[in-house]
Amino acid sequence: MLGVWVNFAAVVVGGLIGTLLRGGIPERFRRTINAGLALCVMLIGMSGALKTSSVLIVIVSVVAGSLLGERLRIEEQKRKSEWKALQAQIQPHFLYNTLDSIIWMSHAGRSEEVVEMTSALAALLRSSIGDGSDTNTLKTEIAHVRSYLTIQKMRYHTLHDEIDIDPQTEDCLLPKLVLQPLVENAIYHGIKVKQQGGTVRIESLLEEDRLLITVEDDGVGMTPEQLATILEKKEADGESSKIGVCNVNERLQLFFGSEAVMK
Repeated sequence: MLGVWVNFAAVVVGGLIGTLLRGGIPERFRRTINAGLALCVMLIGMSGALKTSSVLIVIVSVVAGSLLGERLRIEEQKRKSEWKALQAQIQPHFLYNTLDSIIWMSHAGRSEEVVEMTSALAALLRSSIGDGSDTNTLKTEIAHVRSYLTIQKMRYHTLHDEIDIDPQTEDCLLPKLVLQPLVENAIYHGIKVKQQGGTVRIESLLEEDRLLITVEDDGVGMTPEQLATILEKKEADGESSKIGVCNVNERLQLFFGSEAVMK
């Protein structure tokens, strides 16, 4: 009978955990589960099957409640972070300036440029709204960034871009809308303040089993103080959202855990 209850404990707890967290179990909950199983085995040795079954139900309930609560907390954080990310993509000042540029070019008779910028804005808004999914392939993210850069290059004629994406990385999944804030930061805080303009470069490659994405610019750079605080939470300000870089880091951590690194 003792062996039956040990097997029953392992099957129930293991099955419950598998059902709740198909994507993996946080380290702190692994410790809780291991402790619970150890306690089950100890109590089985000390008491009868009836008492042990009651204890097992309590342990399973506690573990299930903890895991489910953690999953709900993470999902809520993801929703809040995605909403912040969406707000960062569609700043009122950015929309106003883009529409103002379209009107100005239209008055100047530059119809081809009007079509190009309007098409890029439509594509940008469409990809920002998306299909309700919380992830994009890297290929889709790059298409979104290209639309954004099309608009910005038409506004800032000294802005250039270089995009070098390894075809093997195109189908890799990312939290949606994570690249544009990095490009935006490079433009507004690196290149825009540099009189002769500059270039934003985006590169991706596979390094062993990890996806490595680089967003860099040849602008004015950052002071050591700015570099030290770049991932700290900030409030949004008018033209450019300073929450952008921090939000990207937060969302990467929510999706990939400590495996995701920004530096």
